[in-house]
This record gives sequence, structure tokens and C-alpha cells, in this order.
Amino acid sequence: MKIKKIWICVIVILIIGLMSGCSQKVSESDVKFANGKVENMLIALNNDDYNKFTENFSTNSKKAFTKDDMDKQNKIITKKVGNYLENSKKFKEAAEVSQNGKKFIVVIYDVKYKNEPGETLATAAFDDDNKHAVESINISSPKLRKN
Repeated sequence: MKIKKIWICVIVILIIGLMSGCSQKVSESDVKFANGKVENMLIALNNDDYNKFTENFSTNSKKAFTKDDMDKQNKIITKKVGNYLENSKKFKEAAEVSQNGKKFIVVIYDVKYKNEPGETLATAAFDDDNKHAVESINISSPKLRKN
């Protein structure tokens, strides 16, 4: 449970860092590694495929986000907004962010879901190294933010 709380905190800190200006923006061409990884993760969620969803996760992220966690989150997502519409992802912005001496690359995409007419964002954080392991992914939309 402690690892899950840490994982959620990492997401929040990275998003706040990106939005608050404590980061350096990077271009879409600088983060082309993220495009296929994020697309594959979103499709894997549609298919309830935990192994495909986590194949690019860091070791810590895999430990923190179990199959059961994915199933619970995916049930909420599909109930509220339906499935991700494949290849609907459009690059929005990206930035390099530092947190406690560790560097991350945060990439935000506009994405489309079947039952969500509002703006939906997929935000992914990657280790800023040669492997670009996924540290977190978050999907946010008006319907998902409602209780």
C-alpha cells in the first residue's frame, strides 16, 4: 500500500512540476519514444492486457501497480468513458522535470474515448534515461473527475 501511495504522489508531483513552470519544455520530436509506448498502453487497457500495459514500466511501477489495480482502474474508466479510440492520440506538450534529483520526461496527449465528449488527457511520466521506462500514466477527463 505504501508503494501505491508513493506512485500516486509521483504522478501528482510530476504534473504539478510540469504545470508550474519548474520544468523545461521539450518538443514532440524529442519525445517520439513515448508515442508508441503510450498508444500501446491505452490499447492494452481496452483489452485488459496487464502484461502489455506494463511491459515498459519501471521495476518500481510494476511493483506498485498490480493486475488487480489495473482491473479496478479499468473498470472505472470503461464505465465512465468507454474505450480508448485507437490512434486518436494527439501530442499536446512535454517537459523535462526534476524531482529530488531524479529527472523525468512528462508527455501529455489529447486522447479520445468513446463516451467522453470533453477534453481527455493521457499524461505519462518516463525516466529520463536511455530506456525511458514508464513511471506513471494518468488519464483525466471531465467524467473521470466526477465522483
